[in-house]
Amino acid sequence: MTPPTDRDLKTTFAAVHPTGRGMPSGLAGLFLLAAWLAIIVTSVGHAEAPATKPVSELYTEGPGTNPTWQELIDKGTVVVGSKEGKPLSGTKITVNQEALEANIGKVEGTLRPSSIHTHVKSGIPQKEFEEWSRWYQEDGNTQIFRLFKGEQSVRDVDNIKAGRIEAVRTVPVPKPGNWVQWEGTYTIIKPGGGCLLQVMVGKDKKTGEGGLWPVHIDQHSNGEIVMLRRRPKEAEERTVSIGKDLVGVGVTVKVLFDGHTTYEVFRKIHGRDNDFVFVGSGTYNENGNDNVGFRWGIYQGSKPGSKIGEDCMVFVTGISISEVKHQKNEKADDEKPEPKAKGAGDK
Repeated sequence: MTPPTDRDLKTTFAAVHPTGRGMPSGLAGLFLLAAWLAIIVTSVGHAEAPATKPVSELYTEGPGTNPTWQELIDKGTVVVGSKEGKPLSGTKITVNQEALEANIGKVEGTLRPSSIHTHVKSGIPQKEFEEWSRWYQEDGNTQIFRLFKGEQSVRDVDNIKAGRIEAVRTVPVPKPGNWVQWEGTYTIIKPGGGCLLQVMVGKDKKTGEGGLWPVHIDQHSNGEIVMLRRRPKEAEERTVSIGKDLVGVGVTVKVLFDGHTTYEVFRKIHGRDNDFVFVGSGTYNENGNDNVGFRWGIYQGSKPGSKIGEDCMVFVTGISISEVKHQKNEKADDEKPEPKAKGAGDK
């Protein structure tokens, strides 16, 4: 909405004050002035977001087929207990680049994963990506991740759980004073819950503690994206919202990690944020590896016996991983919880 001009005000005042002598007087004038002030405040504080293309316009599907999970098991295409699953093709997804860029801005170069993990086979190299189009595809600079209702990880009969499709990249721990930065833009097409990004580390070599992931970026089935701290400290919240109602809306996520214990997360919701917004920070056990792993895609497989509840699909664009000079973040410092006051029995 455009704020009213002086001419707008004079025209309106003349309409309600037929003498044409300018400003109205009395209660009528006060009410009119209050109304115009409300319009000005609203127009300045809440710029109108650009129109978002509906999800149905962001892609087309076909040719190809997507058999149900049970059909794949019944036909022997998926073998329960086998860690060497066979490649599986699926319907072709063609991205409408013009519509997608209307929502998220220019889609430029993106970093490809070195390998992908699925729930029937892990460590699939780049040269085989096209054979696994049921779960992972690339169209230009857009990476397409899909899971289907009922799917489970059946590689281990003693640990059956919901499926996954994750892209994988590992980089060295940054030099002292530098941090490693992961950045990418998510567009949720079919929300289904689960993890969108994991930062992976090794156990502390001295204590044997930690390992796996310090921080997650998760999606909920209602279209919300959140940051999840693995081990929040004292007053820290475990879950921090990145944004709600994000189906079809581009969300650029930036995660910085010092390679050892500390991370920071930022977000930019396209059409809502003009620049990156600080989401939260945290610490974890010392990384026992000399590298840092990143896994992005859709991961739902932590609860034994779980399965994919609904079909889900996510587009990811603009992936980059770089080593950067860390800039002091005052908001991250302000967020750190105050130490607890010592009680009478404390030493």
